Amino acid sequence: MIAVLFAVVGSKFIIENIFELFWKFDLKVLIYLGLSIGLVTLVLILLTNIKYLNPKVYPLIRNQ
Repeated sequence: MIAVLFAVVGSKFIIENIFELFWKFDLKVLIYLGLSIGLVTLVLILLTNIKYLNPKVYPLIRNQ
């Protein structure tokens, strides 16, 4: 969350002071962007770790 805040403040500073453009902050776009990046990250983590999500239970029960 701190990184997102730093990125937003840094982007606002760069766009308004260096490029001299008006920058409008839209919370709706930020929420959509954050949720979509979070969803993609979750799917990639699940795809990477899918083999660990369904362990074979029988060897664990028999302690082998």
